[in-house]
Amino acid sequence: MPLDNKQITLSSSYGKWEGNDLIINPAYKKDSVVVTAVLKDNASINSSITIYLKKNLTQEKLRTEQEVLNDMRKPKKKKG
Repeated sequence: MPLDNKQITLSSSYGKWEGNDLIINPAYKKDSVVVTAVLKDNASINSSITIYLKKNLTQEKLRTEQEVLNDMRKPKKKKG
């Protein structure tokens, strides 16, 4: 049976909780966070897990809406 914030308390070694979402600042340098869930009715029932974070090492610049539209308007080159 799924549990929600009425039955469990979530905590973590870093980040801010918004409901059941853990928000982590992009400037966070470590490769993981430890998340702990504790049953509110019985604190002796708890579980912790280390969650490893995938980081985007390259800062790819996304094209603007105008750049995409300009590319769509360019005539296509014929092969051959």
